[in-house]
Amino acid sequence: TAKLVAPASVNYYFFQGGKVLFGALENVHKYKASQFALKGTINDILLDAGKLYYSLVLNDVLLQIRVKAVETSGALLARNQIRFENGASTQLDVMQARTQLSKDRQALISQQIARRRAAIHLATALNLDTAVDLTVEDRLLSKIRLVDSSISIADLLSTAIDSRPELKHYEQLRLSAKNAAKVARAALLPTVQGTVLAATTGARVTSGGASSQSAVTASGFAPAGFSPTSGAPTLSGGGGSRMKFAATEIFAMGIDIQWSLGGLGTIDAAKVQSAKWQARKAQLEFSRELAKVYQEVRDAYLDSIDAENLINETTD
Repeated sequence: TAKLVAPASVNYYFFQGGKVLFGALENVHKYKASQFALKGTINDILLDAGKLYYSLVLNDVLLQIRVKAVETSGALLARNQIRFENGASTQLDVMQARTQLSKDRQALISQQIARRRAAIHLATALNLDTAVDLTVEDRLLSKIRLVDSSISIADLLSTAIDSRPELKHYEQLRLSAKNAAKVARAALLPTVQGTVLAATTGARVTSGGASSQSAVTASGFAPAGFSPTSGAPTLSGGGGSRMKFAATEIFAMGIDIQWSLGGLGTIDAAKVQSAKWQARKAQLEFSRELAKVYQEVRDAYLDSIDAENLINETTD
């Protein structure tokens, strides 16, 4: 018999049910989904910052209007008082003018608070000090068109579907869940493993004067008479003759096929079904987000038409 000494082996899985490949695809889709989620978050923050900025501009302009209204009401009250003192108007006209001035002052106070609140909200969104009051540099309102009026609503919807990262985020989650179901199904399939083994075993001892060979069991220690410095190790025989020591190697190759089903496969089958429902959930979330995108685009389109007509009527 021979004892293995320092074997070297290589194992390779030829088939594992596809869990390696589909597991890699699952992680790739998760990574892409996180990238689209980051883009969606950035877009939301930019949109919120833009809305808060225009809210501050609107409240600042309304504040200017309220200031002018108070000035006008004050001038009207002074005029009615002069007319009353000269007998050209009644006490009722003076009281009405004073009431209108009081209402305009109350509206001015409310508008000052609304403008300050808008500045605080914008500073919070920009991560700035809320104690510092933000002011609008250019107070002149002008009409600016961001989207060409000739573009139809169908083209706008198509552009939104192709550009919105939220939809791509849920699509990548759906693909990741589908690959997760395939990874879970791999537990129901057999695995095939190949093995290649090389090892040094024992020794062959050859007498210097005889042709016969005797096998010596190898061990972790050098036998008596072993010379590590010589070209060929030697052993001293009982009759004084020198025997040559030569190591031998063995090589082995095999294929191992294993197929194990825990709980008669019911546990793994339940995991597969759970992964499929996760993919279904991602599909439903995608459909819900798609309906939300449709609604937002149509609402924005109607708001754009409303603003356009309102500007035209106000200009006239």
